[in-house]
Amino acid sequence: MALTDKDQRFIRHMEADDSLHDADRLKHYVTLKQQQVAGGNASFGNADLERYYRQTTGTTKAQLGGVATAPKPPTPQPQKPTFDPQAYMQQFESRINDMYNQQRQAQLAQLRAQRDKAIGQINQQKAEVAPQYQGMRNQTDAMNLQNVQKLREVMANAGLTASGENVSANVAMNNERVNSINSLNLQEQQTMNDFNRRITDLNNPADENALMAQLEAERARALLDLGMRADEIGYSRSRDSEMDSRYYDERDYSRGRDSIQDGRWNQQWDYQKGRDAIEDARWREQFEYGKYRDTISDQQRSEAIQFEKQKFASETAWRQHVYNNMSASEKAQMEWNKQQFGEEMAWRIEENNRADKLARDRMEYDAGFQTP
Repeated sequence: MALTDKDQRFIRHMEADDSLHDADRLKHYVTLKQQQVAGGNASFGNADLERYYRQTTGTTKAQLGGVATAPKPPTPQPQKPTFDPQAYMQQFESRINDMYNQQRQAQLAQLRAQRDKAIGQINQQKAEVAPQYQGMRNQTDAMNLQNVQKLREVMANAGLTASGENVSANVAMNNERVNSINSLNLQEQQTMNDFNRRITDLNNPADENALMAQLEAERARALLDLGMRADEIGYSRSRDSEMDSRYYDERDYSRGRDSIQDGRWNQQWDYQKGRDAIEDARWREQFEYGKYRDTISDQQRSEAIQFEKQKFASETAWRQHVYNNMSASEKAQMEWNKQQFGEEMAWRIEENNRADKLARDRMEYDAGFQTP
């Protein structure tokens, strides 16, 4: 089987196509090789096939009628961007610091505004203390003067202006005024001291320090969580990379095994086709021989029945002879056949059966099992 012009053009096109992988060229050559081998040209393409077989990496050594089969090349793994924990930390650490710095400034400004507002209200109250208590002292002096005037009037009416009782009463009233003034002065001082203490408490940096300590603790916790997250991502990415590598290894191995199994299946398939062709040839030979033997048998049967009929003057005489030599069961069968199929068909059946018997007797005679 010579190569057609179409096959030759295909081969030249395939060799000139740089986009084809060696395994693809080998696959095409294998197809042509099988066609040529099936047509009787077993030497086609051996040199080219061997060259592509050697050049193709990963080619298995499975043989199919002298033709090497090649698996697909391993699929390259996609390149994933590597994860840098340090760069990840630097990227998000600056964001976290900026966020907490802004939060600290805002909360400190809010705290200081509240403090300044409270101090302003206290200072306003402090400014009102002195006038308030001065008014209370003036009121005390006015009441004392009224009491002294009343005392004088009472003493004068009683004629006790120059007496010792008048002196004692004036001393007592004066002491009462002094005590009232001192009490008001003490209350004023206590009120101012209370306001000053409250201002001192508001200016105490403990609240600011506590707020900053809380924010710094939250910042540290956020940075710790960031570091742990970076570790988790790095570990997860490494596990993903490991699992991807295993997947591609398993897939390439599976493809290699599939290629080997395909080669074995092709070997078995071609072997089975060869065996089927042999079996078909044997069956055809037996069939033809059976047809030949059937032809001979038919001829022998015809010759045997004609030879017997030649001994009688007519068909009727032959039939009478046969019927007279039948057994009782054979006669009963003959009568039944006549009723079922008619007399002529019944005698054709009998003639066919008798031809078989005569042919068997003749074969047994020829084989030496019967005597004339």
